[in-house]
Amino acid sequence: MGIHLPDIQTYINIAEKTSGRLNTLVLTIAVVSLLLLFLAGLIVLSVLEKWYMQRAGRSMREESNKDPLTGTFNRRISEVYLNEAFKRFQLSLSNPALVFFDIDNFKKVNDTWGHETGDIVLKAVTDQIAQTLRSTDHLFRWGGEEFLLIADGINPENALNFAAKLNQVIAQHLFPVNADSHENPINVTISIGISWFDVSDQRVETALNRADQALYRAKS
Repeated sequence: MGIHLPDIQTYINIAEKTSGRLNTLVLTIAVVSLLLLFLAGLIVLSVLEKWYMQRAGRSMREESNKDPLTGTFNRRISEVYLNEAFKRFQLSLSNPALVFFDIDNFKKVNDTWGHETGDIVLKAVTDQIAQTLRSTDHLFRWGGEEFLLIADGINPENALNFAAKLNQVIAQHLFPVNADSHENPINVTISIGISWFDVSDQRVETALNRADQALYRAKS
């Protein structure tokens, strides 16, 4: 190789030193890489956990705001939507229709066919109504067989046609009296009362009372 034998040890020492530095560098890179992978894994797990918790929390909030029978929003969350709607009205942004409706003679349904049939009819009525709603409409179960619908874009001029459409959708539908059979279905009807916010209103309840009174006039 053209190297004197006494010089071989010198080259061996240089090679060992270079090899030692290389080994140290490789080991350092491996340790740093493992640490980075570990940190990246922790970050990914943290992000996934946060996303899952947010999704679970949102799902729980949504479920807690839903009526378990009909799947509509419950009365408790309606207060939030009503207050927001009232604020928008006060800012002259919109004035949604506040639509109360309930099922006529619902007690007769329960007394004649039982409460299970009553539940079936309640669910079926809300399903039929929901099919006519827009994404901006919000339907709430107010209590028993009474419901509240907050609907933007419905003004006094087209309210009659809107109410007639809802009435027709329900009156023409045949509702089963039990979950296992569609024999001997029944017809039901609904009564509707509508109001809007007024500049003289100091509270949401004032407008709701007008809709409630209109509902009872409709029943009469």
